[in-house]
Amino acid sequence: MLGFLHNSDADLNFNMGFDATMIDPREDEMFYIIENDLTKKYVIQGVGTYDNIYEFPIGIIIIIIIITQQGKHVIMLDAVENFTDPVYIKDSLLNTYYNLSESNFSPNLPPGEYLDRFSIVFQATETLNNTKEFLTNNNISAYFKNDAILIKNKNLIGINQVTVLMY
Repeated sequence: MLGFLHNSDADLNFNMGFDATMIDPREDEMFYIIENDLTKKYVIQGVGTYDNIYEFPIGIIIIIIIITQQGKHVIMLDAVENFTDPVYIKDSLLNTYYNLSESNFSPNLPPGEYLDRFSIVFQATETLNNTKEFLTNNNISAYFKNDAILIKNKNLIGINQVTVLMY
């Protein structure tokens, strides 16, 4: 859970009474990383007034006991209250953004710890790294970067035609 608490003392650092650590982690887990402290896993992060430039690092730990299991997991927005801005998962390794407000994010990750790869953000690429995302879903993302249009087709879905309209 991520909560914005208008007129509170909470900030992006650890705040007693606002942030909560994970008590009983499961084998596969997602959690907030606060103050770059990798020894603690937070299930709740509370901060003060919302700002769309905030970036919240998250950790993902995937442990697969049975080797034959696939590493596909789903990250989704379970509920949103009093909030209308889009919510994205930023993948720093692939330099991509997944719009959780439109659809679930289903990464196919091998077992391991991902502690510096993913973040929750509220702006796609344009203001974060001069990349403009203009289409995204769970299967295909298209974005503009460095004078090129890049199409990421992670499920290798057949594309018969791409049309670019200039306004």
